[in-house]
Amino acid sequence: MLPHGELGRAWRDARAACRVVHLDAAGCSCPSQATFDTVVGHLQREVEIGGYAAETEAAARIEETRAAIGRLVGLAPEAVSFTANASKAFADLLSAWPLPEGARIGVLASDFATNRAFVDVLAARRGVEPMSLPADAAGRVNLDGVAAALREGLDLVAVPHVASHRGVVQPAAALTALCHERGVPVVLDAAQSAGQVDLAGIGADAWLAPSRKWLRGPRGVGFVAVAEPWRTRLDAPLEAKEGPIAARLGLGVALREMEAAGAGRVAERIAALGTLARRRLDGLDGWRVGEPLDEPFGLARTCHHLIHTKMVHTGQRRRPRPGRFAGFSENAYSLRNLRNRGVPCDPSRHASPCWPPSFCSPEAPRAPTPLARRTATTSGRAATTAPAAGER
Repeated sequence: MLPHGELGRAWRDARAACRVVHLDAAGCSCPSQATFDTVVGHLQREVEIGGYAAETEAAARIEETRAAIGRLVGLAPEAVSFTANASKAFADLLSAWPLPEGARIGVLASDFATNRAFVDVLAARRGVEPMSLPADAAGRVNLDGVAAALREGLDLVAVPHVASHRGVVQPAAALTALCHERGVPVVLDAAQSAGQVDLAGIGADAWLAPSRKWLRGPRGVGFVAVAEPWRTRLDAPLEAKEGPIAARLGLGVALREMEAAGAGRVAERIAALGTLARRRLDGLDGWRVGEPLDEPFGLARTCHHLIHTKMVHTGQRRRPRPGRFAGFSENAYSLRNLRNRGVPCDPSRHASPCWPPSFCSPEAPRAPTPLARRTATTSGRAATTAPAAGER
């Protein structure tokens, strides 16, 4: 029995009209009707009285959104800055962070590509040295290896709470405590965890996330939150004066909806749905799941034994080798290409080619019901290359 069934019913009742079985929460979720109405309502108000006047009128509600973000990550409202998306937040934050010349930054191989690319830019411009933290075969950081790296010397640790291509939750609280013992600050990229993993008590020094994923807010807005003393030591402000006010207000509604549901209860239901999805998907029609089946997370990376190549950032493809498993994106493989390769897929039944027919057939167990506020993401596009390259 899945926990908190009332959350699923409330989520379905609150969701805005959607014409597909939506499996792309890791890329961009469907918002609630209240979130949608808030965004449209503010845009209408801008038409009626002007953009700046409407912003002034909504100032208290904007600050309520800032405070809700602070509560989400355990920081004061003044620690929070609005940004366009997680990739920009990461770049702006590291650019402003007081790193000494030749600073050593602990990173994970599973980091989002644009994050790692920006660390490489800092290496070229400012002489910082990225240090790859050890991880196990599933991609989970090895804390003993981190302890050894800290003894050798690190100035900052910047890692994803959950990678965008694999639903493995990092032991963020233990990692943060370990780093703080050595006086090393931790930047946590919560793009895939905010909204489906309870962030309470982790204690990271800086957080960043977009609105549109598991938080189910609008596109075009995200946040970065920095604890003291680091916030006052940043070299530049992180929030621009100009921004999408309607989207910020919509994010506030989405956050209050999640608070009303209870972040811990939402996390428990999503974890149960993710486990259910992985257990039903793994081994069906040649499909395999890339995460541990009981991972407490709602993202499932699926792959098929006839599909082994994937698009890389240069747009090149490797030559096929049957039997090698890898994820794929809808940009890389159209439904026609999948069928030509003999992969079972039916566009009349699926929102994504990664959803196997036997899992969706009337005779088989039904796909997991969307939970309160989130869908259990099992689409290849969401799980493997959720956003377009260069933007989260």
